[in-house]
Parts: sequence; C-alpha cells; structure tokens
Amino acid sequence: MAHFKQMLHLKDKIIKNNTIHPDTFKQYDVKRGLRNQDGSGVLAGLSLISSVVGSVKENGVLTPCEGVLKFRGVPLHELLEKQATHRFEALSYLLLVGEFPDEKELKNFCNLLAQERTLPNEILTHIIQGIPSKDIMNKLQTAIAALYAFDDNPDARDPFANFCKSVSILAKLPLIIAYSYLAAFEASPDFVVPEPNMSQAEAFLYALYEGKKPQQLDHQILDLCLAIHTEHGGGNNSTFTTYVVTS
Repeated sequence: MAHFKQMLHLKDKIIKNNTIHPDTFKQYDVKRGLRNQDGSGVLAGLSLISSVVGSVKENGVLTPCEGVLKFRGVPLHELLEKQATHRFEALSYLLLVGEFPDEKELKNFCNLLAQERTLPNEILTHIIQGIPSKDIMNKLQTAIAALYAFDDNPDARDPFANFCKSVSILAKLPLIIAYSYLAAFEASPDFVVPEPNMSQAEAFLYALYEGKKPQQLDHQILDLCLAIHTEHGGGNNSTFTTYVVTS
C-alpha cells in the first residue's frame, strides 16, 4: 500500500463523502424485507454515489419518464461534456472520492493507477496461464479473489481502505482481462506491460495488442464506453440480486 501514501490527504474527504449516518436508515425506513405492509416495495439500501430516475410518482400513480443517470447528483451527460479525455479515470475519481477532480487531482489519480497496474507473477503464471479455462469471466473472478492474498490488510472495511482496494483492482483489470484472453486464444502470447502515461482504455488495448499502440480513435471510443459503464451500484437488477443473495 506504499503507493497510496501520496493520497492520504484525501482520507478525511473520502470518509466524509462515503459514510451514511445511521439515523438516515431510520429516516428512510430501510428494512431487509422486500415489501412494506401495504404491499409496496421497500428501499433495499442507500447510496451517495449514483441514482437512476426512470419514473415519477404523482397522486399515487407511477408514470415512466425519460431516464436520467446521475453520478453524485450530476447527470452523466453533463459530466461527459466537461471531460474530453481520461473520462473513465475522472468518473472513477468522482464515484470513489465524491468530488470531480481538478487537473492536478486527475493527474495524480492517473499516476496512481499506473503504479498499481502490475500483476503478481503468481497470478499470471498459476491462474491466467495455469488454469486451462477459456472463460475470461472465470479467470477474472478467480484472479480478483486471489488478489486478497497479496493485500497487506485485506479485511479492512473503512471507506479509505475500500478506496485503496478499489483503485488497486481497477488498475489491474485491463491486464487480467487482456492477458487471460491472450493465454486462452494465442499460442505464444506476449504479456507486455503498458506504458505509465497510458489511460486505462489505452493500457487495455496495448496489452491486448501485445505491445502495438492502439489508434487514438479506438482508445477514445473505449474510454467513452468505460465511462458510461463506470457505475454499477445504483440499484440496477443485478446489483439488487446480489443484495438478496448475500443477505
């Protein structure tokens, strides 16, 4: 976790922006059941991170409306308009820290991702290369689970610890996915290490192309796609299913 010392100044801010006061659960009557006594659905959780608006309720009638996805209270299209490059990194910072980064903060965050963009050799050799599965999702979940063993404090649960774990995993995802694909479908793959100045999108394509730099349009499109899918915890069906299963 030595790389994260440079981010310690964010600790109080991250805890503030990612902690929900216990009284708020009482205020919104959050419960474990799926229905209220009157048969209506209940709130399954609270989030400070994102929200999806797909309907409005007027006079007791629920009416569909044009969908709006908000990150930290700001519509996604507005966030994409204000950031021309490194959109995924900027939105990841917003979701994790709670505030949109300025130029210096974004640069430091990108540098941190680059520093964490390495894989333990054991995961590369024993899991990505060692397990014969061609299912990339299987390799991904297995590799992420194995990263637990390389965490100095894997059971820490405070918001700053979660921030550090999230950034470290985010940084490694491009390599895990690209290397797993190459190991599954290439006879003699070359597992290259992306250059430090590359964005997440560019690093993924560079690793996937075995050292060939992607066209600018290619990584710009991928960066935009990643940005649109940055958040996956605002109450969508698959996330809600996870809540139900783990409960």
